[in-house]
Amino acid sequence: MEEKLAVVPGPPRLTYVLLQAATGVVLVGFAFITEKFEVIFRQMEMKELPLPTEAFLALARFVRWPVGLVLLSLVDLSLIALAQRGILDRPLKKLVWANVIFLLLVVPFYVLSVFLPIIRIQQALSK
Repeated sequence: MEEKLAVVPGPPRLTYVLLQAATGVVLVGFAFITEKFEVIFRQMEMKELPLPTEAFLALARFVRWPVGLVLLSLVDLSLIALAQRGILDRPLKKLVWANVIFLLLVVPFYVLSVFLPIIRIQQALSK
């Protein structure tokens, strides 16, 4: 009987911790990568960017701001600590899926919204 109980997996705490850490790292990484694109947009005097691009630029500015970076880090570390202590065991599977879906959506959406204005300019210049 004890052998069967030992095989039953517990809540996916480690999976959630790794995904939550990856989400935080991806957001911070995108924030600092976006800074170079922001400089390019300013140099080209692009004032009317698409709304998703403006949203990512604003989010990146917030995360690069020291208070925003600390706030994001505290939220990320707090969620990781709560998961490790078992406080988030009940909604943990939903949180894992939320992180997976967030990462799967934000990466291509970020790439499209930041790179698309530059691609359109390149196409316009090549004509």
